[in-house]
This record gives sequence, structure tokens and C-alpha cells, in this order.
Amino acid sequence: MNSRHRVLAALHRGIPDQVPTFEWEVDDLALAALAPGGDLFDFVERMDLDAVAVFADEHKRPLSERVYVDEWGVTKVKTEEYYPVPIDAPLKDPEDLASLKIPDPRSDWHFETLARAVDRFGGKRAVIFRTQDSYSIPRYLRGVEALLTDFILQPDLLRKLVEIAVAYNSELARRAVELGADAIFTTDDYADNRGPMMSPRHFREFLLPGLRDIVTATHAAGVPFIKHTDGNVRPILDDLIAAGIDCLDPLDPLGGMTLEELKPRTDGRICLKGNVNIAGASPWEHHSRCARRLWPVCVPGCRGAATSSPPPTASWEASDRKTTPPCSKPFAGTAGTILVGTAFPRSPFRLQLEPSSRPNDNSGERNRRRSMDLRRHSGSGARIRT
Repeated sequence: MNSRHRVLAALHRGIPDQVPTFEWEVDDLALAALAPGGDLFDFVERMDLDAVAVFADEHKRPLSERVYVDEWGVTKVKTEEYYPVPIDAPLKDPEDLASLKIPDPRSDWHFETLARAVDRFGGKRAVIFRTQDSYSIPRYLRGVEALLTDFILQPDLLRKLVEIAVAYNSELARRAVELGADAIFTTDDYADNRGPMMSPRHFREFLLPGLRDIVTATHAAGVPFIKHTDGNVRPILDDLIAAGIDCLDPLDPLGGMTLEELKPRTDGRICLKGNVNIAGASPWEHHSRCARRLWPVCVPGCRGAATSSPPPTASWEASDRKTTPPCSKPFAGTAGTILVGTAFPRSPFRLQLEPSSRPNDNSGERNRRRSMDLRRHSGSGARIRT
């Protein structure tokens, strides 16, 4: 069983020979520190990850060094954060929909990075294509506040936007599979730490049918479907499962989600990926924390995935990177698996769940600096510079 087989076995709730390990994405700071002079693909090989995940490529019309307009007409700015931040939405009024230019989801330029991934890793490591489902495109086109009021004030407009998003993303997914993608992953976040950003009733009325359609299109193309949504999704968890998803990510610990609760509730119907909070942890602390939490939960009939959130960055010192051991991939032969990645991955470190000797580190000052760097890079206080 090679890396690709291992990941697919996990997604189908089977029994891989070893625990598959991969990252959704890797921050540029981490790439520079851990794969100097290399790119994401070099990083995947250096860390011997079982899969690589790639986005559809964007067309960008630059307005300045940091600001650009994407192919949908959404204006975005690059900040210190990993993702660009949308700062202007093209659909200010319902009448603007008539002039919306929808990109061709089958255009070759969407799939240049995917093609390189398939050429390099096809058949050996799983190639996962990242797209969206029924919420993100409407949110970008209208802006978050306007879209959330559309659930109440302009439901017909919302339905049209969801229809556009579903048709576009379904075709994007189908084409990606034709070109060699082994699985589809959608990134729309429905919830924050308190719960869904719309009522469960509105989610079921407006968004869930579209999610179900994209899952159906993905399965018809012959590959599994991985659904990502941060936050507390308990109120809509059964809906997500009913939509037919194969895997749920990241089981956000900051949203109060726990493997202890979700494993019996999902009862093997989906692969569970996530739920390891590594805020402020060094790599060795991360390994120890994973072992303590996941071993008693996952070994009996394990069908799940371990994900860290929030992620570490490249701020760990070189000595940490050199002494971090390779993953030993336990649980071979158990009823299921654990996928190891991160909710917003910046860490190359693979989960170690077997006993190991931890190197001596009595440097409180070094740990303090490490924690400060982690907070600085993990998402707070972004400054927009145009």
C-alpha cells in the first residue's frame, strides 16, 4: 500500500497499513524555513507526506503591489495572513447580477498547478483538489454582511447566487477529476466558535441542497468528498453527514468540537479529521498532546482524522526541526485510520503516537519566544497595506 492507497483507504473508512499524513497548505514562512529554495511539492517530498492539496489557480488583475481583482471581480488585498482578504464585492445591488461575468470552470488555466501535481505525484501520493461549495462564492460576490442579510431580505437573489456557485464548483470538480485528482475538498466555513453564521433552518433551505449537489457530482466522478468548515457545527452536523460527505475537517477544538463526542455520534459514517489544538506548543509538545488525547479515543474502532488548530509556523528554531522525529504511523490494522494535517496547516511535523525519548530542553526563554512567534503568525492583528 503506497501513500495514495493509504489516503483513499482512510477516506473510505477502510484500514490503511499506516496512518496517512498530509497538510492542506503550508505557510510561506514555513516553506522558506523547512524547504529552503523549494516549493510546496519539494516540501511534500522532503516530509514524505502521503498527499498534496492544491487550489484552482486564480487570474489576477493587479491594482497595486498588494491589491488585485480576481476572475470574479472581487477585490482582494494580500496581508501578513496566509489568505488574501476580500475588501470589495462586485454585486452591490441585485441589478448588478445581470453584468456578472462567470469564469469558465473548465479553462485550462484553472488547472496548471493540479497538472504539475499529477505529473509529479500521480499514482504515488494522493492529489487532492481544493474548491468551494454553495457559500463562499456568494459571500465574495456580495460581502459577508450583505449576504447574511440576503437570507432574510433577498432570498431570491441568494438562491440565484447559490445556483451559480454550485454549477461552477461542480464543473470545476468534475474537470479536476478528469485531470487526475484523487479527491475533492471544499473550503466554505459555515460556522464560527459559537455556531453556524446563519440559522440551521436557513442553512438547510439555502445552502445544504447545493452542498448535496456538489457531493453527488463528486461521487459521480468517482472520488471521495472532504468537507471543511471551521467552528462549532454541532447544530448542522447531521445535515452535513446526510449530504453524503466522506470526511469532515477540522473538528475545530476552538469551537468546542471534540473527538470524544463526535466519534460515537458519527458512528463510522464519515472519516473524522482534526481536533488537536497545538496553540503555543513546540513540536515535541504537539506529539505528546496528540498521543495523550487520541490514543484512548481512536484505537477502539478508529475511524477518524487528527488535525491541529491553530497551526504552528516556521518560528520553531532550527534545533527543533532537526530533532523532530519522523512519524511512526501507528494503528496499522485497526478498524479505521487517523489522517494527520492541520486546520490551517503551517506545520510539517508528523504525528508521533508511540513512546519516544524527548530531547532535553530546559530553555524557558526559548519556549517563551516560540509562543510569542506563534501568536504573531497565527492570525491576529493583520495590517492591510495597499
